[in-house]
Amino acid sequence: MSAEETIKKLDLIRHEEGGWFKETYRSPEEIDCPDREGGKRSLLTTIHYMLDQERPHGLLHRNKSPIIHFYEGGGLLRYVTVSPEGELSETLLGEGHERQLTVPGGFWKASELLSGDYGLVGEAVSPGFDYRDWEIANRDEIAKLYPEHIEALKPFLP
Repeated sequence: MSAEETIKKLDLIRHEEGGWFKETYRSPEEIDCPDREGGKRSLLTTIHYMLDQERPHGLLHRNKSPIIHFYEGGGLLRYVTVSPEGELSETLLGEGHERQLTVPGGFWKASELLSGDYGLVGEAVSPGFDYRDWEIANRDEIAKLYPEHIEALKPFLP
């Protein structure tokens, strides 16, 4: 299946961080999150997320909740993460590589399509995804926080 066929089949829409996505599940059960704006979140949310040749990079961003990424198909994807303490890591998701990646809450992350027409992952977030918990990186802030990694992170900064 091509990227265009996958976008149509899964009814994906453009994501502001880059790539394509569609929320596939939002649990009706909620959990108290007193440290977060609004105080409650869905217990679990899931999405499809895809990068293609038109949109091969996802911007560096972070979420307050942990996110588990499940490789679903297509080409090879590279995920770059930065811990709050500044540890930079890279993980390859795809055939012959990792099939799953957990990114803890508070870590910065970005993704990149390395090969193929597209790369598709499923993501599970708990407590569930809420845009109030999500932040796209600011180039100046990242340069101050992690000057030793700025060159590696430049492709993922707005």
